Amino acid sequence: MPNLRFYGGGDDIHYAKETEVLICGPRGTGKSIAVLHKVYLMLSMFPNARALILRKTRKSLTSSTIPTFENTILDPGPLKDFLLKSGGSHGYRQRYVFPHGASLELGSMQDVDSFKSADYDMIVIEEAESIQNEADYLTLIPCLRNSRMVLNKDAQGCGVPPRHFHQIICCCNPGSPNHWLNRRANTDAMRRIRSHIRDNPRHWDYEKDAYTDVGEQYYSTFNHFPPYMKKRYLDGEWVAAEGIVYPDFDESIHVIPKVPEGVKIQRTIAAVDWGHAHPTSILVIGKGSDDKFYVLDEYYGAGKTVDELAKVCRDFQNRYQVEVFVCDAANKGNIDFFNKSGIPSTTTDKRVEFGISLVTQRLSQSKIHFLDKIKPRDTGLSGAQGLLDEFSLYCYKTNKNGQQTDTVEKTNDDALDALRYGIVYLDSADNEMIWSIF
Repeated sequence: MPNLRFYGGGDDIHYAKETEVLICGPRGTGKSIAVLHKVYLMLSMFPNARALILRKTRKSLTSSTIPTFENTILDPGPLKDFLLKSGGSHGYRQRYVFPHGASLELGSMQDVDSFKSADYDMIVIEEAESIQNEADYLTLIPCLRNSRMVLNKDAQGCGVPPRHFHQIICCCNPGSPNHWLNRRANTDAMRRIRSHIRDNPRHWDYEKDAYTDVGEQYYSTFNHFPPYMKKRYLDGEWVAAEGIVYPDFDESIHVIPKVPEGVKIQRTIAAVDWGHAHPTSILVIGKGSDDKFYVLDEYYGAGKTVDELAKVCRDFQNRYQVEVFVCDAANKGNIDFFNKSGIPSTTTDKRVEFGISLVTQRLSQSKIHFLDKIKPRDTGLSGAQGLLDEFSLYCYKTNKNGQQTDTVEKTNDDALDALRYGIVYLDSADNEMIWSIF
């Protein structure tokens, strides 16, 4: 094995014994190399042990994780030759099999369901900040049951029961403070290990206490990044993007498991923002007897025909007794189709600033809540994966001097536009004045 030395978080991860571990920090701190090194050591020690490494996509695994493992972790020699002959060719490799039966398997989070019945001793999720759905992560924890890694093997002859080692490691760069990984690492469920720029000897000279030439060149590439991205990629901080449209949104306050006991949903509407190449968002919103609004359900996806969207809406009609679908007026043809198909549809006031002010008021007064069943899930789309994801991505534009303007960016706003339509509709004192029934 190459003569690798680890510092700070890279060293700490080797000794971590907790079941769930998050290692996070700035880019280029050697997190992935340290984690892969630990996995390699553990598999080398225990016959028939099994580990699994995942990234969001198979393509990213092939272009990043596999080359790092083969070129940095494996030392040239008979063992490397043996491992590279197992499990398929580079681009299609499924696993590495060690001579003593241990194996390192490779996969993507897009195929997470295929691993549910498998048994592993260790699981690693690389680039874990790109995984939007905590439920996918939770389905992997029960797979830690192979029990081939025994930490106190020498003591078993003395009547001491075996102490099996199982661990899932999430390796990531910081993102939004509302990301489920950050929230989970703030609880006792998951240990957080922080890595720092000085952990990587390739980028930091300990004797000079300064960047190496390579490090200085690498980190200078972030000089013209927005401030919030510098805080994430250079300082390792979980910060929201600057100029967030809805800074009052707090997942710990606004996301709840169910409608509170004693509260009755008095009326239910659905709000629709049309899309095709970009997502269509359909939100089911209920008005409670406590004068609060509850987002009960969500559809978020792209590429659907209007007939397919109508089927989604009929399902919402049947399940929630939706009285009307409040739609983006930009597509009158779809609205006409809905009405002719028995899906009562209308439009509402589309003024962006007006709608944002109403949503902001509801958020600041905790008079709008979102059921946690609508937490983001991997839709296969780039960017936001649903309503709750958009809150941390929806920003105001900046001018050429980097100053915030009063105009919102028209990205990551599909579900939030739908939310705006729904809140405007329900919050208007006289609905009849703004309805436009087709």
